[in-house]
Amino acid sequence: MYFRTLVEYLSYFRGRFAVPVTAFGPPGTAWARDRALLCRALGVPEKTARGDRARFAADEIGPVDGVIFFANAHTIGVRAHDALYRFLRGFGKPVVAAHQLFAGDADPARAQRSWEAWLGRTLARGG
Repeated sequence: MYFRTLVEYLSYFRGRFAVPVTAFGPPGTAWARDRALLCRALGVPEKTARGDRARFAADEIGPVDGVIFFANAHTIGVRAHDALYRFLRGFGKPVVAAHQLFAGDADPARAQRSWEAWLGRTLARGG
């Protein structure tokens, strides 16, 4: 995931500075369940692959249209116009959002709160 993030940065965001945002979801019941809920919320199939289109919305951020730039059993990466959104299987089960926001007006504290709320709602579904 991290190598592929570097490739995406150099290919699409070279020379731009990112605001890093890390947000933790609630403790999950099982990664397979949490990943399935993440895929549903991102608008992608559970067996998502590089190049699949993603579409989702997050409070205070609005709608996001993007493309999967990386996906494996433990991570999902989405490239959008002004961000790299990365969702990872955390240790101890919480899902981790480790995003890079390239919008010049990104407020990291507000974005963290918004993503934690989004993860909480997303992962509470179906449980």
